[in-house]
Amino acid sequence: MKFRKQKESFNKIELAPLIDVISFIVIYFLMNATLEKNTALKVELPRSSSVAKEKQKDELVITVDKQGKK
Repeated sequence: MKFRKQKESFNKIELAPLIDVISFIVIYFLMNATLEKNTALKVELPRSSSVAKEKQKDELVITVDKQGKK
């Protein structure tokens, strides 16, 4: 005599894993929201009284021909 296998119906949603996942997501977003506010720091940069002059760079041009001579 053959026994039939009972098919499990998936009409029921397990609430315990769903609640766990949702609680972890809520905690994650709450932690990120509170940490983001505390990381901003106001920094006052010093002001210069004179305009900085750019240094002129000394240029050196070297030309070499196919024979390796200058």
